[in-house]
Amino acid sequence: MEGAAGAVQGQDPRLKLNRLFLSGVLAADPQGDVGRDGKPVTLLLVAFPAPDSADTQGRLETASCEIEVPECVADRHGEQLRAGNAVFITGQLSGGGGVIATEVHSGPPPDRQTGRDGR
Repeated sequence: MEGAAGAVQGQDPRLKLNRLFLSGVLAADPQGDVGRDGKPVTLLLVAFPAPDSADTQGRLETASCEIEVPECVADRHGEQLRAGNAVFITGQLSGGGGVIATEVHSGPPPDRQTGRDGR
């Protein structure tokens, strides 16, 4: 089996290449929902600066992305996941074009040089 069908069954080693790293600010408080598999998830709306082109560099453009977080991942951070707080998320793109978090960290992303959170 080749292509997407093989990847779904875990037979495609390229599936490991699907990684997403996103840092931003929570634009709203987390919302509870149910994922496509029927299991509880937490939805996070993350806002981040996103210049679109050279002509918009002079003004701040903001974009946002909804992140689906499995409840077992979201529960580790509880009260820290509130509107206005910085977050760093790792995850994967889903087949439907959404983002599913595998890890959520409150605060800014770790400093690549030191491995610390940069505070």
